[in-house]
Amino acid sequence: MPRSRLWLCSASSRTVVERRPPREERARPEVGREAWRRQCVASKAAYVAQLEELGSAVVRPRWHVVGKQDESAALDEKRGELARLVRGKFGKEYARDDGVSRRFLTARENDAGKAAKLLTQALEWRAFRRPDVHDYAELEVEARTGKVRVAARPDRFGRPIVVFDNSAQNTDDPAANMRFLAFNLEHALRVAEPPVEKMVIFMHMTDFSLANNPSWAVTKETCKMLTACFCECCGHIVVYGAPRVFSLVFAAVKPLVDKSTATKIVFASADDDALVRDVIGPDWRDLTGAGRPRESPRSSPGYRHREAWLRTLADELRWRRRTGNTGALRHDLVNWPGDHPLHLDEARVFPRVFPGGRPLDDDAVVVVQGPLDDSLDDDDEGALLSPVVAAPRRSPFFDLLCAQHLVATCVFFASALFFFFSAD
Repeated sequence: MPRSRLWLCSASSRTVVERRPPREERARPEVGREAWRRQCVASKAAYVAQLEELGSAVVRPRWHVVGKQDESAALDEKRGELARLVRGKFGKEYARDDGVSRRFLTARENDAGKAAKLLTQALEWRAFRRPDVHDYAELEVEARTGKVRVAARPDRFGRPIVVFDNSAQNTDDPAANMRFLAFNLEHALRVAEPPVEKMVIFMHMTDFSLANNPSWAVTKETCKMLTACFCECCGHIVVYGAPRVFSLVFAAVKPLVDKSTATKIVFASADDDALVRDVIGPDWRDLTGAGRPRESPRSSPGYRHREAWLRTLADELRWRRRTGNTGALRHDLVNWPGDHPLHLDEARVFPRVFPGGRPLDDDAVVVVQGPLDDSLDDDDEGALLSPVVAAPRRSPFFDLLCAQHLVATCVFFASALFFFFSAD
């Protein structure tokens, strides 16, 4: 059967999935495309109106929740120009995705030349790190302490929350760290319910120190990855409990930053409950783990590995079944028995609930080329949920000798805040 792609759009409480014809059948009347564009625009407008009723002094739906640019015939023309400029590059299926092309064009104000340059950088990184190949055995090891994770539920605006806590670092493999970060960012995009396109980054900085600071190589690649590959995906960055030097750097460069980008940076402490409630919701501490007990001395606050890992696998399985594992976020699995990490019945133990209490309806979609079910036996599950084993850390004395590392971290942090996800 020829490969298919899916158009995804929420016109109501049910997700509409329309099969896109194979390449040789793609010469269809423009009225079909136009109808799809109108549906997407109407869906986004209705959702924005719903969010505005919630009221917020910080969150603006068009900047912080949904994409700034609507589908239009003019955008399709820019897509064609972008496709011609990246012709012959690797990762063409990823580059042709409508959501991806819209994000890159929006990030560069519809300048196809600049967008093509940015997209080429993203494709080169994807070819190098292969975020489309998931080694779940490796990912589970990286996930044991909750250093990077997607929260159990979205925030009150429907945005997935990605929690960063570098103090919970448990491995010393930069390549695996980068693959794990990319997995979580793409996982957040997979669990986002259209028309939501943004995520919230919550950074635990309470325990920040030179002893748990990432290496400069990891810092540089993280900045490159976030600015080139995930543009127009960031709704808010909540910097929680950071040392005062970070807020001072932010205040110094804020006048030079684009207004919409600057509004996405929020510094908060344990006393700023009202501010974080406005950005995330009343249950922000439960979602992010802030101030919650640790499962182990090396774990991130509020993180429970078995529950969180099984929920992650369940969400991955649910997405694969709904979409047939197609589109920009498609991926291949390695080092796992069978094609699926969990049986569908076990996945339903962890339902994902969206704003308004509406659970994701697996039966409201058409599954195209969905993979087969494969259950995970008890032995395999036990192996993937083995006790947390702390990896040896780099010597704190080494970091203290490198005082310039802290300066480099501040510079990186300032750069990442303002160019994070590239011209959001």
